[in-house]
Amino acid sequence: MTAFIKDTHDLATAIRARRKQLKMTQAYLASMMGVSRQLIGELEKGMPGVNVGLALDVCRELGLKLGYEDASDDQTA
Repeated sequence: MTAFIKDTHDLATAIRARRKQLKMTQAYLASMMGVSRQLIGELEKGMPGVNVGLALDVCRELGLKLGYEDASDDQTA
């Protein structure tokens, strides 16, 4: 499945959905990542102050691939 991430809310939704699909709790994911459960919760809420590096590490740990598409040729942008 391919989904386009347009903002922090979209990224948060994708992370939360994948974590739940893998039947992981926030606490378990946090312990795997070496961070607090609260930080995972903030990431899943789409809070803009969360470190981009952490978000990318969590995506990698959950098996999510992030990419980009050049929107300069997109007539809907």
